[in-house]
Amino acid sequence: MPVRISRLSYPAYQQGFSPPIMAVTISQFSIINLVCLIKNSRSTSLFSLGEESDGTIRLLDLLEVLLSTLPNMVYVIDEVSRCLHPLLTKQFVQNFLSLAAARNVQLIVTTHGANLMNLDLLRQDEIGFVGKQEDDGTSVIYGLEEFGARFDKRIRKACLEGQYNAVPKFGKDG
Repeated sequence: MPVRISRLSYPAYQQGFSPPIMAVTISQFSIINLVCLIKNSRSTSLFSLGEESDGTIRLLDLLEVLLSTLPNMVYVIDEVSRCLHPLLTKQFVQNFLSLAAARNVQLIVTTHGANLMNLDLLRQDEIGFVGKQEDDGTSVIYGLEEFGARFDKRIRKACLEGQYNAVPKFGKDG
C-alpha cells in the first residue's frame, strides 16, 4: 500500500517555510512520484521530478540540511557542488554556516570545485586537501593550516597551481 506524505506534515512547512516539495508517493521503499511546486514572482508551476534539471534535483537533496531542526548533527556531503552552479554552492555553505552555531551542527563536504577555497568564507582549519602519495598511491588528508598560508593568500589559485599537492597528475612526468 503506498504511503503519501503531504507538505502539511513536513516539519519545515509547519515552521513557516514553504518547501518546493509538494507531494511524495512512496511504494515498497522507493519513490515513485515526486511533484515539485516552483514559485517565482511571476508564476507558479508544477513539475514532476523527471522534468527537473539535475541541479534542481541536487538542491532538493540538500534542502534537508538547511531545513532540519535537529541539534547536534554532523552532515557529510560527498561532492556538494555536483550539478550546482558555483555561486549556488557557495550560498548553500553560507546559509549553513549562518544556522550552524544556533543548532550546534557541523558540515563536512568534499568537492572538486575550488570556489569554496575562500578565506572570507571558511577558516584555514576548515579547509583540507586530499593528495596521492607518489610511492604507493595512497591518499593523505591534510589541512591548509599545515602550509602556514597567509590570511590574504588566494587559496584557490595556489591550489590549482599545485602548491597544496591536491592536483591530479597525468602521464609519466606529471
